[in-house]
Amino acid sequence: MLDLAGAPAPPGGGSLDLASAPAPGGVSLDLGGGEIGSVSLDLAPPPPLPPPDSRPAPPARRAGRPGRPVVRLGAGRRLQLGPKTPAVTLDRLQSAVGLLTVEAMCAAATPALGCAYDLADGRSAFLGSGTTASRTPFLAVRRRSVSADLRQVRQLVRLVVVAVFPPAAAPPGLLVVSTWDGSRLELPLGKPAGGRVTVPLSIHNVGGELVLRAEAGEGLSSPRAAAEAFGFHRIGWLDDFTCAGGVA
Repeated sequence: MLDLAGAPAPPGGGSLDLASAPAPGGVSLDLGGGEIGSVSLDLAPPPPLPPPDSRPAPPARRAGRPGRPVVRLGAGRRLQLGPKTPAVTLDRLQSAVGLLTVEAMCAAATPALGCAYDLADGRSAFLGSGTTASRTPFLAVRRRSVSADLRQVRQLVRLVVVAVFPPAAAPPGLLVVSTWDGSRLELPLGKPAGGRVTVPLSIHNVGGELVLRAEAGEGLSSPRAAAEAFGFHRIGWLDDFTCAGGVA
């Protein structure tokens, strides 16, 4: 008969009671209330995204200086360019129909007008009293005026009006721009203190609409100096007052 009641304990004093014995490696085998990791099983849907901004985008600014609203020259309207209104934009109809005429009006010693221009095909030229030839039939220059046939306005990129005053003192006058619909734009025109030549007005073709802008009107020595001051560097000149023609 094997009586285990009084059998000696196993070597090392080990107990056969597994209730409190630690698992090998210190791992607990008690699975009574344990959680597997800390993964949440919450399957509720995520919060909805905020609605998109429904406010309309601000209108894009058109031609003119940054921060200034576009000023239009309505049919039959009369405006004056100056510090408060430095630029005016013609609408597409005004920019494409009839003649656009720029004329000097002075009581005495009226300046001779000319223009330097860039075309869409890359040509540049100056038209004035000393021009020997014109490759641009839609532009015409007389002594006191510059006119453009707007049916061909797509050829024009930009144009500056050049005023050449006589050597004698000249009282101030006006530069008047008129369109086919009776609109009229005026800006002061006077002989500059530092020279006989000035650029009072520039015209830019912006997406088929002509933007007319008053320039500083500083004094310059010649039409050539005026053209080069505004970036017309591809024009051929016979002398400072006479253009040799456009550059192809």
